[in-house]
Amino acid sequence: MPKYKNFKTIKKLGVVKYSEVFLTLQIQTGFLVALKVIQKALIIKEMMQSQLESEIVLVLEYCSHGQLNTVQQTKQNKRFTEKEAAQLVQQITFALMYIHNLDLIHIDIKPDNILLNFGQVKLADFSFYVYSPDEYKQTQCGTLIYASPEILEDDMYDKKIDIWGLGVLTYELCFGKPLWKENQQELIKTTCFMIPYTASRDLRNFIENLVKRLSCERYTAQKAYNHGWFQRSMQVIPYYISSKDGLFN
Repeated sequence: MPKYKNFKTIKKLGVVKYSEVFLTLQIQTGFLVALKVIQKALIIKEMMQSQLESEIVLVLEYCSHGQLNTVQQTKQNKRFTEKEAAQLVQQITFALMYIHNLDLIHIDIKPDNILLNFGQVKLADFSFYVYSPDEYKQTQCGTLIYASPEILEDDMYDKKIDIWGLGVLTYELCFGKPLWKENQQELIKTTCFMIPYTASRDLRNFIENLVKRLSCERYTAQKAYNHGWFQRSMQVIPYYISSKDGLFN
């Protein structure tokens, strides 16, 4: 295990693009934190390698329940109930409101990039994010099955690509499978999809107003946050993860 000053390494949590993540104990505070170790050789120009340390170490909050997609695998048919999903999606929507107010676009909203800590949602992995004080940007990135038509067509985009991703994510949490497959790019571009008849009217309306072909017709994060699907779900207790979900092992 690697050693870092002021931290005691406990175990490796995983490997992500260009980096490794370790669970560590911060010696001064006694807090469990996640250390993300990024290899500088992969992000710094070659001429600078000899002048700098070989790694960048980021101290991150440790989310003990891991990724949302891991929790999803423990659910029957990989589905959350609408009430459970609403509690999770509302927190994700709030996080999008926050970053959009800072003129940030995440670009890669998907279950893998949502972390959980005793029912509290954390938006993670800003590998692709862009700062966009201007109205539009143009880069092709993100994950294919969550990508909006404007990304697939290499067109100009704005914050509404995160709203599209939120809608696709909501569908997957409620119905246990992605809205499209990787080989269905033409269906994605034309926004051709069906919502199962088991969906409530509120859920159907929520998804349909996020997953729209034209970005200008999609809800803003603020409008999505105020949707009735959330408001009527607030009568139930927040969704918490218990030990029976198998995530404390």
